[in-house]
Amino acid sequence: FYPALVPENLRRLSEQSVSVSLDQGVELHPLLRVSDYREETRQTWAEAAPVAVSWFVRTPPDSSACLLSSRLGGETRVALGWSVETGGLKGAVFTFAGFWRWRLAPIAYDREPRLYRIFVRNLAEWLAAPGHARGFEVAPERRIFEGGEPIVFRARLYDLGLHPVDDAFVTVKVRSRNGTEGQTLLLNGLGNGLYRGQIAALPAGVYRFQAVARAGDRVWENVQGRFAVKPFVAEQSDLRARPDVLRRMAAATEGGFCVSERKTSPLARAIAARAADFRRRDVREERPGSWSVRATPWILGLLLAVLAVEWTVRRRQGLL
Repeated sequence: FYPALVPENLRRLSEQSVSVSLDQGVELHPLLRVSDYREETRQTWAEAAPVAVSWFVRTPPDSSACLLSSRLGGETRVALGWSVETGGLKGAVFTFAGFWRWRLAPIAYDREPRLYRIFVRNLAEWLAAPGHARGFEVAPERRIFEGGEPIVFRARLYDLGLHPVDDAFVTVKVRSRNGTEGQTLLLNGLGNGLYRGQIAALPAGVYRFQAVARAGDRVWENVQGRFAVKPFVAEQSDLRARPDVLRRMAAATEGGFCVSERKTSPLARAIAARAADFRRRDVREERPGSWSVRATPWILGLLLAVLAVEWTVRRRQGLL
C-alpha cells in the first residue's frame, strides 16, 4: 500500500529532538484539526512538544499529501507525516515517535494529552469513515410543488468523521431558470446535524438552487439541484373539509347522514338503526336450483318432436 517505506529509502535522523509543525495549508485537514478555526489549530500544533525519534523518507510517492513536517538546520525540511488516498483506499503514515523529555517534561506532560488524544481520535474516525459518504446534503421537500404553497428545504451536515455538525450557517440561494429572480434562505438548525427552512410561494416554473454551509473556518459547498412549481389552481388552494356542503349532500341523499370525525357515537347509532330497519323489511329467500335432462326425459322428447315438425313444414314449403 505504501511502497516508499523500504529500507533503502528510510533513514533515521541523528538529531536529539525534532519539532513538529503543520505543513502549509493543512490546518483543517480531518487528521490534524483541533477545532473549526485555523488559527486555534495552528497555535495548538505550534506548542506541541518535540519528538525524540524520527525517520527521513527520501522519495515519498506522488499520491501522498504532506501533513506534518520539521526544519533541520534552518533550511532543511523533513516530512514527518503523510495522508494517502488512492484506489478508493485511505491511509496515513507518520515517521516519528516518542517525546523529548529532557528539561521539558512538565511542558510536555501539560501539552501532550489534549493534542494527541484529538489526533488519534481524528485518525480513527477518518480511516473508518466510508469514502463515498457525503457530508453535506440539501434537497427540497419535494421535486414538484403546487402553486401557492411554500418551498421547503431540508439539509444534513456531517464532518469527515460522519459526526453531525450543529450551529452551522446553511444558506440556500434559489434562482429561476434564466437566473433573473433570486432569493437567499438561511436554514434553521434542528439538532443532530439537521436543518430546515422555507421561502414563500414562487410563480410557476423551473428553479435551481445552490447551497453553502459554514462552521468556523470550514466550508461545504458545490451542492446544487433544481425543482419545479406548478401553476396556481384555485380548486387546490384550500383543501379543508366543508361541513356545510357535506350536510346538504347528506340531506339530499336518501338515508344519508353526516357526522364529525370527533364524534363517533352518532355514526354508530346511525349504522345500528340502518341494520335494524333492514331486518324488519320483507325479504324473500332465494335458493339456487338446477335442472337435469335425465330427471325429466319427456321434456327432451317433446323438444325433439317440435324440432321434427318444424323441419317437416320447412321442407314442404321449399325453405330447405
